[in-house]
Amino acid sequence: MKTQIIRMVTSDTLRLDGLFYEPIVKSNKCIIHVHGTSSDFYRTEYFEEMSSQFTENGFAFLTFNNRGSGLEYSFKTIVDGKIGKSIPIGSRNETFEDCVIDIQTAVEFAKSKGYTEIILQGHSYGCNKVIWYALEKDFAGKIILLAPCDIADIKRKSAQGRVAWKSRNSENVNMFRYRDKTFMTRLSNLKNQIIIQIGTNDAFIDQPIQECIDYLNTAFQNAKLTCHIINDANHNYHGHEKELVSNLTTWIKTKEIKL
Repeated sequence: MKTQIIRMVTSDTLRLDGLFYEPIVKSNKCIIHVHGTSSDFYRTEYFEEMSSQFTENGFAFLTFNNRGSGLEYSFKTIVDGKIGKSIPIGSRNETFEDCVIDIQTAVEFAKSKGYTEIILQGHSYGCNKVIWYALEKDFAGKIILLAPCDIADIKRKSAQGRVAWKSRNSENVNMFRYRDKTFMTRLSNLKNQIIIQIGTNDAFIDQPIQECIDYLNTAFQNAKLTCHIINDANHNYHGHEKELVSNLTTWIKTKEIKL
């Protein structure tokens, strides 16, 4: 594979850093990863497996910092090609709906490299961001959701927590309502091919896993949905990275996996 450090600039001048992996023999497919709360483009262990398996199968893989990276991560700005002032954002200060700007920047980068089929992948809070982008931009490509969790329930349990998950409308953020079984009606508008993978030891999901799967099938009723339970896997799939990525690679190539 070929690996490149990238510096992308958003329409509102933020510099987003990341890594871009390209296969030796490439297809037209690029998988764009959107990390979760306070995370980043390099820390999670499954990245090694993704960069390896994805590129071996001809897919490019782009992982980058979005404005929810860290708690108060200072993002450099780029104005007229020069580094300007730094702006502290991070998960304490980001506004959810601005995720569209970040993801659009990554999509445009991938397209500029010649990739015509974009696959969006979100982990944890990144799942909410990927879905919001798809709704706002009428994105029709494949979507991967890894460990989508109930932000409303997490906020309820940790009202004094370090992260507020700010948004212009709280209903935009609260997409996966495993606890009260309600869901954003706009989710039924999605007709994408979507795969969701959830581990049975995910500490951020305290409802029975099968109930969560049933809920997701209802919420995404018009999508072509594949749901997969990974036994004994936690929120970050530690020890189950190969299974996780193998499932994704098979699904991307065949549009389904055998459970």
